[in-house]
Amino acid sequence: MGKLKITSRQKQIISIIIENGNKPITIKDISIELNVSSRTIVRELPFIEEFLFENDFKFVKKSGVGIYINEDSEKLNFLKDIIGDKYSLINFSKNDRIIYIINSIAQKNSPVKSSYFMKKFKISYSTLIKDLNFLKNFLKSFDLNLNVKKGYGIYVEGNEEKIREVLSYIIYEKFSEDELYTQIKNVFSNDDNTKCGILKFIDEHTIKFCNEIIVSSINQFNINPSKKSYMCVLIHLCLSVKRLNENLFCEFEKSFVDKFRESNEFIVSQFIMNEVCIKLSKNLKDGDVCYLAMHLKSHNFCKTNTLFDEFDFKNLDKMKLACDIVRKVEEILNIHLMDCNGLIENLTSHLGPALSRLIMKMNIRNTFLHMMKNDYKEFYDATKEACSFIENIVSYKIPESEIGYITMHIVAGYESKLQSTFKYRALICCETKRVCVFLCNKIINEFPNILIVGIVNSSNLMEEIKLKNVDFVISTENIQGYDNYVKVHGKFTQKDILIISSKLKELLKTKRIEIMNCKNIKPQIIDIDFINLLGESVKLICDKFKLRKLDFKGNIKSLIKEVVFNTVDKNKNGIYLEVLNRELLSKTFVKEMELIIMHAISDFSNELFIGVYFLNNKIKIYDGDLKIIFYFIIPRKFNFEIFRNLIGEITSDLVKDNKFIKLILKNDFNEVKLHVENILNRYYVSQLKEHIKKFENGRIN
Repeated sequence: MGKLKITSRQKQIISIIIENGNKPITIKDISIELNVSSRTIVRELPFIEEFLFENDFKFVKKSGVGIYINEDSEKLNFLKDIIGDKYSLINFSKNDRIIYIINSIAQKNSPVKSSYFMKKFKISYSTLIKDLNFLKNFLKSFDLNLNVKKGYGIYVEGNEEKIREVLSYIIYEKFSEDELYTQIKNVFSNDDNTKCGILKFIDEHTIKFCNEIIVSSINQFNINPSKKSYMCVLIHLCLSVKRLNENLFCEFEKSFVDKFRESNEFIVSQFIMNEVCIKLSKNLKDGDVCYLAMHLKSHNFCKTNTLFDEFDFKNLDKMKLACDIVRKVEEILNIHLMDCNGLIENLTSHLGPALSRLIMKMNIRNTFLHMMKNDYKEFYDATKEACSFIENIVSYKIPESEIGYITMHIVAGYESKLQSTFKYRALICCETKRVCVFLCNKIINEFPNILIVGIVNSSNLMEEIKLKNVDFVISTENIQGYDNYVKVHGKFTQKDILIISSKLKELLKTKRIEIMNCKNIKPQIIDIDFINLLGESVKLICDKFKLRKLDFKGNIKSLIKEVVFNTVDKNKNGIYLEVLNRELLSKTFVKEMELIIMHAISDFSNELFIGVYFLNNKIKIYDGDLKIIFYFIIPRKFNFEIFRNLIGEITSDLVKDNKFIKLILKNDFNEVKLHVENILNRYYVSQLKEHIKKFENGRIN
C-alpha cells in the first residue's frame, strides 16, 4: 500500500498559499518567491491538489485570478502544522489510516472515540466517515460488523476468530513474508537504530515473550518447523496474547474441538497456551488451544525433527488426491505430468496442510496468485477444474489462493521437467580465446542443459546465429542489432548465473515443448558399491515377492496375527508384536483404496518377507472396507535407506497406478511380479543415470 507524500518544494508552495490566506495568488508570484520557473510550479500543482483533496482541504483554481485554499483560519493553521510535522498526516495515506484504525479498534475490548482518530490524523469528521465506510465494507468480507455510535465510539462486532484473522491479514498485507521475517529478526537485534515496522502492530515485549514459549515447545516436542511456519505461528500467538490481555477468548463448538484433541497439534498448542495463560494469569480455554492448533496444523508447524527408523505411509491418501488432480490436468491440457520429478511428492506434502485449512475454512495469503492467473492461465484454469471434486470432500469452496498454490506446484514440476531435458543451444561471443574457454567451462558446469554450439567473435556472429539455429547468445560485449542475448562478465560472477537462469526461464515460457527422454547414456566409473548393493536389493525383493489369497473374518489385531503367522517361519510372536506395535503407532489403512500396509523393521527376523494378500471377501476395519494387504518385514541389519526407497517406489505405484491394483485382483502372479520388477528396474536405472550425471559433472570440473 503506497503512502501519499509531498516533497519539500510542494510544502513550500502550500506554505506560500496558506500565508496569502483566502486571497488568490498567481502562479507567477509563487514562482518569483521560490526563484523557479512558472512551468515548474504548474508541474507541482496536480500533486498538491491530490494531497489536499485526499485530506479534505478545498483547493480552488480560478483562471486569470489565481489559486487558494478555501478554508477558515483555524483549518489553515491546522494544515500549516501538518506540513511541518514529520509524524503528521503526510505519513498517513488513506490506506494507512484504515490499517491504523482497524488495528486500534480490533485490539481493544472497548469502543474508540472518533475524536481520537481525527486528532491523530488531523482530519475532519467527514474524512473519517469516508474511511469508516470503506472499512465497513472491508470487514463485511470477514463476516464482521463495524459499529459507529455517536457519543459512544467505534467498535468491531463479530466472531473472535474472524477478528484475529483480520489482524493477521493487515500484517501480511503490510509486509511481504521476507520483510516480516527480517522485521522479527530485527526485534532481537541489539541495534537501537534498527526500526521495526512490525512494532506498530505487535509490541517488542509480546514478540519476545511469545518467541520464548515457541522455542520451548520446539525443544520439548523435538519438532522442526520451517522459517515460514515459525514466523506465521509466532504472529498468530502474539495476536492471541494481545487479545487474551483484553479478556477476549475464542470459542468453538465442542464437536469441532474434539476433532483436534488427539492430534499432535492440539497437544503442542495446549503446551504453548498453558505457558501463556500461566504467565498472563488467565484460565486456559479449549477455544484458544483449538485456535492455535488450527494454525499449527495449517502451517505444518509440528514437523518432527527426528530421523525416523520407519516408513511413513500416512500421506498415501493425500498422494492419491495429488495423482487424481495431476491426471485431470493432464487430460485437460493434453500434456504429460505424472513423470515430472518430485511433482507428486511435493504436491502430496502441500495437500496435507491445505486440506486442513479447507476443512477448518481457513484462507491463506498467496502473493503469487496474480502471476498464476495471468502468466499461467491455462494451467490455473485446468487446476481449478481438476480440484473441483475436493469441494465435495471438504464441503467448502476452494479459495483462489489454494488453487494458485496447487497450480504453482504443477507449473514448477512441468517447467523443471522441461529444463532438465531440453538442451538450449547457445553461442559464446567474446573477443579473447582464453576468456571464451573459461566461460565455456563455467557455463557447462553450472548449466548442464545449455549446449554450447560454437565460440565466435562479434564480426561473424550473425552468420553463425543463422547457421547453427541457436536459442540465444551469451556475450561479454554489447551486441548491436540483436536482442536475443545476455551480457555476462568475463569473470562469470554470481550475478551472471542469475541472469542466465532468468533467460532460460524466459525461453521456457515461449517454448512449452514436450519432454524428450534422455537416451544413449554411456556408463562411466561411478559408485560401484552403491550400485551393486542397490542391484542386489532389487533382485532380493523380486525373488522374495509373493502374491496370495486370504480368507479371514475378525478385527485388526487378529488380522495382523493371521498375516504374520502365514508369512514367517521363525520368531512369529516377536514379529507379530513388532507389526502390531507399528500399526498402533499410526494406522496404515488407505480407505479410498481398500488397502493396508502391514510392516515392521524387525529385530527378530534375518530374512526379508514382502508381498501382497488379497481377501476373497472384504472385511470392515477402522472406518472402511479392506480388500488388499501389502506387507513387508525387513531385518534391521539390512541397509535401511536403500530398502525404504525401493519399497517406497512400490507403494507409490500402488497409489498412482490403478493397473497394479487390477493385476493383484486378477490373481495373476506372473504379471504382478513382472510389474514389480519393472517398477524397481526403472528406479535402478534412474539411480544409475543420476550417478553417471554427477560423475560427468565432476569430471568436467
